[in-house]
Amino acid sequence: MLMTDTWSGYKIGLEPAEVVTEKPDHRDYYEMRGVYYNINELKNRSGEYHIYPEGWADSYRGTFIALANAIDFRHFDDEKNKQADQCLNELQQKLIDEFPGLAARIKAEPDLQKREEIMTREYMKMSEEAHGLALALYRWLVYGDSFPENVF
Repeated sequence: MLMTDTWSGYKIGLEPAEVVTEKPDHRDYYEMRGVYYNINELKNRSGEYHIYPEGWADSYRGTFIALANAIDFRHFDDEKNKQADQCLNELQQKLIDEFPGLAARIKAEPDLQKREEIMTREYMKMSEEAHGLALALYRWLVYGDSFPENVF
């Protein structure tokens, strides 16, 4: 792909999650349960709370990690998990459906700099849509915010 810049959410470097043994008084954490394989050893991680680092919600990677952990470790009912999965699938299909038109627009532009500008603009828009949906789904699942309809 031809791009001139990277979306800001990809540029954020995050510190590792803070691990504590007492339940945090805020919601941006997940609780480990059970035994996990960790670099050549099994480790019982039950009772560990992993608190997300500052800035996680602005980070593309941090937001998707938080959403995945919410789904994996908070044990929502199957219906909520299906709704979240359906939203992500709908966005993925929307982006797939838009791609041929985008490719044609880029191919039709004779100027390399303008092609790069088109691709960069569209890539940033796609990144913002995906990040926005992941953050809205996280807040819906964890905070009880309204379901993210018509996010994209």
